[in-house]
Amino acid sequence: MAIVKEFKGLKVPEGATSYLGNSEEYHTAFYKELGGSVYYSLVPNGKWEKTAFPIPRDAVELPQEQEYIPKVGDSCEYTAIRDGDGQYSAILAGIWYGCKKVIAFHDGHVWTSDNGIRPLKNTIFRPLKTEREKTVDAAIAVMNNSLDDSQQGWALALYDHGMLKMSGGES
Repeated sequence: MAIVKEFKGLKVPEGATSYLGNSEEYHTAFYKELGGSVYYSLVPNGKWEKTAFPIPRDAVELPQEQEYIPKVGDSCEYTAIRDGDGQYSAILAGIWYGCKKVIAFHDGHVWTSDNGIRPLKNTIFRPLKTEREKTVDAAIAVMNNSLDDSQQGWALALYDHGMLKMSGGES
């Protein structure tokens, strides 16, 4: 999911996650958190400034838009969103379900060949991963679980999991 590029007629600065319109206490601004710090960008300035204060309670989370919407006939994976009003901030904990193919779209819903009918606004789709992407993800998981943070430690961990091969087929 990607944050919208425009909100209430204003260009959203790169990295923004929240917005607060003009009030007695605050000027119109976008907010983001980065490395445990809060930053704000006043409208129309567009420059990020660090603040010692948290994101104001009245700030609203910026909506997100689908990065990938499957076409009829596409095979894909999907995940559901917790709340019913389409807020993308509460995606279920990384659970992705595979679906065979998208059959049709009708009245804001997507129909899939695994007998699923899901509201489009409450579902996030992504294309199926290639074998290469799955292998890279598995290798990264092995390296992240390695106690030795050196390149040699990672190489040994990958070898121990049968993930390294010499060219010519030797292990």
